[in-house]
Amino acid sequence: MIVWSQVKNTMEGSYTLVGEMLATLLLQNREAPCFFAPSIVDYMKTLDVKNCNVDISDVPGMIGTQLSQLIDAATEEDYDSVLRKYINAICL
Repeated sequence: MIVWSQVKNTMEGSYTLVGEMLATLLLQNREAPCFFAPSIVDYMKTLDVKNCNVDISDVPGMIGTQLSQLIDAATEEDYDSVLRKYINAICL
């Protein structure tokens, strides 16, 4: 059901319309939608990865938490422990 809905929306141009609306907002330097992280908006406006201000807090949910824990690991053992924990969770 979900797949068919996505195919139908694609065929009807729904995603194209939303994309055009977002592009128009960005091109006119309007305020970006709240669901875009500032770093994503920077990239979309400039297409310059090196000068985008990416921050770990821009990554939502569990993935952001996992990345923060990896960054905050004080030792290689801590890093390995965090990594193993999430790899095991994915594999189970």
